[in-house]
Amino acid sequence: MILKNVIDLNKNIENYRRDMYELVKNKDILDPDVIRISHRLDEEILVFQKILDEINSL
Repeated sequence: MILKNVIDLNKNIENYRRDMYELVKNKDILDPDVIRISHRLDEEILVFQKILDEINSL
């Protein structure tokens, strides 16, 4: 179960990074769409880090 979550999170992180990169090429970095994706990316990264911290504490 944890492995599947990590794989899904990694996939989401990569997708958000790619989406954000594409948006920034065409829009200003302060555009609401860019900010929205940046926030989602941050949230996914935080969840990923929490999982890694839990694994490392075992």
